[in-house]
Amino acid sequence: MAKLSEKQVRYVAGLSRLTLTKAEVKNFQTELSQIIDHFSELNEVEVDNVEPMSHPTGLTDVLADDEPNPTSSLTSNKALNATNKIHNNYFVVPQLIDKED
Repeated sequence: MAKLSEKQVRYVAGLSRLTLTKAEVKNFQTELSQIIDHFSELNEVEVDNVEPMSHPTGLTDVLADDEPNPTSSLTSNKALNATNKIHNNYFVVPQLIDKED
């Protein structure tokens, strides 16, 4: 089992901008060492004759044609009828960005 040193754990914590107590360092020494051991086990798997794949199930996306549907589309008149805050056929909304920015 690979055992990470306290210095290595503190280095990784520093990269993450974490401050760890002594107890947390000890805990992460064990946990991170176990994770590294797990990945070491994966290196022992024989994969020389395994074909690369992009998707394990072989499923493909079914996409619908992107065509307008006039029966379910909302006309601008119907949309604008839902509010009384209209100016030049546009919705009036609160200003979000200052003009100075």
